[in-house]
Amino acid sequence: MFKNLNLKIEANKFNAIVGYSGGGKSTILNLMLKLYDQQNGLITFGGRDIREFKTSSILQRVGYVGQDSVLFDETIDANIKVGLDKFNLTHDQIHQLIKKSNAHDV
Repeated sequence: MFKNLNLKIEANKFNAIVGYSGGGKSTILNLMLKLYDQQNGLITFGGRDIREFKTSSILQRVGYVGQDSVLFDETIDANIKVGLDKFNLTHDQIHQLIKKSNAHDV
């Protein structure tokens, strides 16, 4: 898929890999997480070969935000509360979050 790819990601900064569907974003992520073995070339973090790192160490530094949004067959309130259950938010607090995210008219 990739030929002569050279990707440098700055340390201690938020970086994003974005692009069209089928453009290789997931492949890059899978290579970074060692879910795929690279066929040739070298993948390094801080100049060290990726194979020197435990996958768990890499996972602490890499996040993934999928391009498909998932909603449960529930109310908007219930969908928002799924990720916020530990905060015990009231109905009014949830609606304030909805307004702050500009989702109240959706």
